Amino acid sequence: MHAPPGFLGTRGDLVFDLVITSLIAVVPMLYWSRRLARRGRWLEHKRVQVALSLVLLLVLIVFETNLQSQGGIFELARPSRYSGTPFLSLAVYGHLLFSFSSAGLWALLIAISLVRFENSPKPNAFSRFHRIAGTLAMWDLILTGITGVALYIVVFAL
Repeated sequence: MHAPPGFLGTRGDLVFDLVITSLIAVVPMLYWSRRLARRGRWLEHKRVQVALSLVLLLVLIVFETNLQSQGGIFELARPSRYSGTPFLSLAVYGHLLFSFSSAGLWALLIAISLVRFENSPKPNAFSRFHRIAGTLAMWDLILTGITGVALYIVVFAL
């Protein structure tokens, strides 16, 4: 079962186009969420982070289902001029490295933070670790987005 054609004018279908635009949209949302926390709006920061993580989890499930139903990324990349090249492998595995590390770090940080902060979060002894790990997770997610866009271009546009 294949998704309808996408809207970005490439070989990517609707699911891939939605995923890539969501990756691009996440970056300003992460920055906005970080600004909320720095301004002392911790409950709003918490809500944005939990909502973003749930939305991205849903996007990931739909994406993986769609990807596997079409034979995987290397099958989808056959029409690309980079099909079968080390460059494609590097693009795929580089993106996977950031995808897995950011998903794991973000999920772990959210789970721990939900336990270590109250329902109405306020700074506490965990705050310094949370700030450092959150910054790392944010940059990891940004790199996931950058490598995802690059991989999308290599697979569907070139």
